[in-house]
Amino acid sequence: MLILSLFGYRLQILAPFFTPGTLIVYPSTAQIVREEPVPSLAIANRSMGHLFAYSPAIEGDIIGSESQVTKRLYGPRTILTMLEEDSVSSGRILDIVPAHNHSEYRLDFSGPYVKCGAPDKSTIGQIDQALETVMKKLLGTAKPNLNVYYAFVPYFSSDGTLLPQSQPRYQFPAHDATNELWITFLRYFTDPEDGHLKTKRQYLMCDLWNATYHLNLHWEGGIQDVTAYQPPELHNQVKFPNDKPGTVSDMSQHAFSAYAWAIYDSLIGTVSWYIDKECDPTREDNRCSTQFGIINTQLQHSSLIGSADLDVFFNINEETDSKGFLKKSLSAQRLQDKALAKNRTLDVLIEELSFNTTASLLHNHFLT
Repeated sequence: MLILSLFGYRLQILAPFFTPGTLIVYPSTAQIVREEPVPSLAIANRSMGHLFAYSPAIEGDIIGSESQVTKRLYGPRTILTMLEEDSVSSGRILDIVPAHNHSEYRLDFSGPYVKCGAPDKSTIGQIDQALETVMKKLLGTAKPNLNVYYAFVPYFSSDGTLLPQSQPRYQFPAHDATNELWITFLRYFTDPEDGHLKTKRQYLMCDLWNATYHLNLHWEGGIQDVTAYQPPELHNQVKFPNDKPGTVSDMSQHAFSAYAWAIYDSLIGTVSWYIDKECDPTREDNRCSTQFGIINTQLQHSSLIGSADLDVFFNINEETDSKGFLKKSLSAQRLQDKALAKNRTLDVLIEELSFNTTASLLHNHFLT
């Protein structure tokens, strides 16, 4: 240890500045490959389904009911909901505990995947009927003037009547639900005839699949990179459980359905523009002072809020030219939201959300 005196102050040097001559550092490309245990998602394991889904015995959650084989799904476990919310809000895969700060491995496992596509004409007709009902509901003295986004989980009564569920669902004994998500929204397009920017109503139907995931997990200095070395392989659709007394419940089906429940709750709801019901734009006094937009969906807590398919709502208050194009740039906040969503469409973002959420379940060791 060396101690110097400098203008009445003492400077203490605790270590030498120079590397000892006996220390030699040289580059190397050597790699160490060895077998070690890594986490693998257990959601497809029937004996582990209770970790993902709250499914008490069909008679109720009472003492001694654990051994009963007939269960009824009441909803996702809180651990599943929290992991999904963390993933959807950040738009990324949550941190997975690495085997080492510098490591890499491939992992294949069965897990849920939400696939979105165009619905058939019958489904589109039912969506339109549900939307028509929504557009008649008043909010105080205001009525919906323009719906930009409407998403719901279709439930069906015993006589086949559609019962749209467009609000987050609390735990309850569900049996008439589906593992589907129906969506309608407005999307911009440029009219090829006159070059004007216009809107057209679009439709999506998303459903739940059993898939095999193929992940490559890499850490460099503790920084995580998780990618698919090939796309998920879709095998079969997973229906919502409707267990009858005396049957043995498939708890992996319960776990998959609880996953879809958590995913869809972050997407259902409405994004609409409201106007006073007494508004008459033709009158000179223009009784249209009460106009406002409402995001009545958990999308406002999601990275999906930046989707290009929600631009119609956010652009309503913006100044446009004669062809409908914006005259000035968007706000910094909207630009940030769009950057997080990479200005992509809802179908792409929902499938990415599903992929990220499934991979994020590896974050918690209770689920592996």
